[in-house]
Amino acid sequence: MVGGTAVQEAKTEFAGQERDRRISEALPIAWQQLLTGPDELLSELLAEAVAGVSGHRPDPEVVAQFLFDFTPPTNVALPPPVSEPTRTDPLRTLTHAVNATSFTGKQPVAFTLSGQRHEVATWRELLTGSCDLAASHVGDRFAGLVQTIRGSKRTYFASSPDGLVAPLAIVGGQLFVEGNLSANDCVRVARRVAAAAFGDEAELTVESAPRD
Repeated sequence: MVGGTAVQEAKTEFAGQERDRRISEALPIAWQQLLTGPDELLSELLAEAVAGVSGHRPDPEVVAQFLFDFTPPTNVALPPPVSEPTRTDPLRTLTHAVNATSFTGKQPVAFTLSGQRHEVATWRELLTGSCDLAASHVGDRFAGLVQTIRGSKRTYFASSPDGLVAPLAIVGGQLFVEGNLSANDCVRVARRVAAAAFGDEAELTVESAPRD
């Protein structure tokens, strides 16, 4: 009985050590992945920290470019994970494929939504243009649909400019969308609008080019 208990304790200790080792090795890899395609929460946290130090909040594009250019000092290979049954989530796979491209350091050329192509010069034009096209497709339901599209710490759509950092008028001035967004976030919000209005965020495709 004593021997069995000792063996079990040894197994438990070994499992704990293996878990700690994998976490330590995975941390720099996960950090590098975040920096390769900075998400909204990471960008927001960094912007808040900069504002606290300097008293000035940086533009989303500046934050995104900094994260895109920054290279972590350590790059280790993650060991093969323990074999587990593979589970495929079609929605997650689609979302990852659609959002895989980073638009940091690029300028928009055009976007196509539900077969309609429109040339644009800025990421804000892409955002407002896609919103207006989606609104024309769903009509009065648009305001209700976009109210569910929110960030982790901020609101993207409002019936008035109050509460938005850089409000942009859409739907003939009936609604406003947040314009204080990075290129990636403009595309991300536009694709969520496409998903709400057309049932599939892949309805929106984006053409871009390296920034001059």
